[in-house]
Amino acid sequence: MDALPLGPGIRPDKRLAASQRPSFGEALRFWLKLGWISFGGTAAHLAIMHHELVEKRRWISNGRFLHALSHCMILPGPEAQQLAIYIGWKLHSIPLILLGIGFGSIRYFLGL
Repeated sequence: MDALPLGPGIRPDKRLAASQRPSFGEALRFWLKLGWISFGGTAAHLAIMHHELVEKRRWISNGRFLHALSHCMILPGPEAQQLAIYIGWKLHSIPLILLGIGFGSIRYFLGL
């Protein structure tokens, strides 16, 4: 497991290499799939995101994932959706933030 950054300036934020960074369409398909999974709630979404994004696809490092998750845990609101928005921002900036918010909320609007 990679070391967690302990504060500003200790470990600079490095963008993902082009080979690790997914295409917009690939990321869109993943977030759409995750947005429709409602079984298990937040704990299941966090486990799915960790397995898919850290272990399987390697789109984000384990340290970055856990660091972001720790920040999301102290914020009010759904941790999994906040983490999805953060990871979407790290991968593709503004477009995936908006899609992450939309797909994360679509099942709530539909009552699923």
